[in-house]
Amino acid sequence: MFEFEDPRVLRWFALIISLVIEAGAFWYGGVNVDPNASFATNLVLKAQSAGAWTWLGWVSFTLTWLWLELVRLPFINARRIRAFAGKGEALIYETGLHWLVLLRDIRTGEINDGNEKELNEDLYPPGAKRRSFTWYAVWVPIQIAFLTTLFFLGWIAWVVRSFPQTFAAWCNSTLAFIHAHLTTSLAFIGTLADQFFSALPGWLTSLVDAARDDTLPLFAVLLAAWYLLLQAGHAFQHIFLVGWLMRVGRWVVVLLTTLAFVSTQWFDWVIPVYNFLPNNGPVAMAFFPLNFASMFLVLHVALWSSWRYGVFENLHSSDATLIVVGGIFSFQKREFDLQRIVETSIHQTWWQRLLNIGNLEIVEIGGNARTDMIKHIAGPNALDRAIKSAIQHRLHQPEDE
Repeated sequence: MFEFEDPRVLRWFALIISLVIEAGAFWYGGVNVDPNASFATNLVLKAQSAGAWTWLGWVSFTLTWLWLELVRLPFINARRIRAFAGKGEALIYETGLHWLVLLRDIRTGEINDGNEKELNEDLYPPGAKRRSFTWYAVWVPIQIAFLTTLFFLGWIAWVVRSFPQTFAAWCNSTLAFIHAHLTTSLAFIGTLADQFFSALPGWLTSLVDAARDDTLPLFAVLLAAWYLLLQAGHAFQHIFLVGWLMRVGRWVVVLLTTLAFVSTQWFDWVIPVYNFLPNNGPVAMAFFPLNFASMFLVLHVALWSSWRYGVFENLHSSDATLIVVGGIFSFQKREFDLQRIVETSIHQTWWQRLLNIGNLEIVEIGGNARTDMIKHIAGPNALDRAIKSAIQHRLHQPEDE
């Protein structure tokens, strides 16, 4: 029996909500319900409808993405640390646990909420179980979904390459739907939609042609675009809307890259597959196991993103504090007075330097002198520089005045 404070309740909450939405998608997708028939008869009709199964699969894919975005919203993710700024204090640097910690917790299946175990446990503890049930429950559905996504992207690429008029018909249907639901006050949206959906078939056809004729230059441009959006997202991460748009832009580039990849001549062997299958829609049902991956990912991603490390500086006195917060229901907060820190040291192996992960050791002085090890930080060198910069600013403050 789970108590509400138990973070594992998030698993069942995510699963129940997903299955309820999936049931609605199955019932209202595909063929229309016959109001004169019984529930069992309509259920059989739905089961025989390819559209109902298609809706079920694609809703599974969408829900997984939405769950991962929800658990990283401001009340849990990086922005939660800003709530701990005192009067006259400003957050000058913040970071979190490295993504390897998330992979470790998925591999081991352990749940660390509101205690220091997640902070102090090694990434590869000796004698630990190599794979847990959580690992397979997460990665097997993701691998199936990845192959299914490649299948549909290849199908779209095949449609665009072989039947451009078919894809243009899809765009025309979308335009007709938009115009049918637009009011007079929103007529300008219709103009923009006309321009976009009229050009979209040509854009995708050009992308497919470039993937087949100029494969390497195209991938170089897409990689450069993704890296540019990544750097722009880091530069404007303090502006939520801009950071979110940069993240969406990166996903669009990844989608285009995948579409270009499956459009290359390397994948010409799949064309007979699409010609052979009478209906590709029900293949989307391979996305359905993502619902069970989501119930585990929701918990582990929420716990991983909840641990934040922030350096705060008082704008009046230049006093600085390092604050560590984490947990979902069971919450923990630790503070370090940076004026009492006399030494910091970073512990990294060669592969940790490559992945920008490491441990930061802090030595304090005073009545309760202690040595603390903050493990598995994302960007330990940047955090160390922020701490030392805040200390130096405080030491030189009297001279500046």
